[in-house]
Amino acid sequence: MARRLNEWQMSLEVEELEDLLEARPHLAHLRVRTWGDSMILYSGDKRDRQNHGRLTCLGRDVWGLSFPKHAGGWERIPMAGTIREMLDMLDENFGAYLEPF
Repeated sequence: MARRLNEWQMSLEVEELEDLLEARPHLAHLRVRTWGDSMILYSGDKRDRQNHGRLTCLGRDVWGLSFPKHAGGWERIPMAGTIREMLDMLDENFGAYLEPF
């Protein structure tokens, strides 16, 4: 079961992910928004937003990864780790999901 984060805790997690993205110029097009205990990586503006991936809090410093489905919703990937580990894995193994549309 996912761990509920309060607004302050989530803001710290978002800040960490944004700092990690900022350190990777090839991912400068990605932004972060929250939905419950998830951080969604997206690009574009409000009218033309494209979701690229989602990190969901599973426990203390443990995040799960999901990718958007074409028909809507999310496909969970059986991997978990820290925010840095999940971004590293995304960048190294699933880079096509992070490309601008």
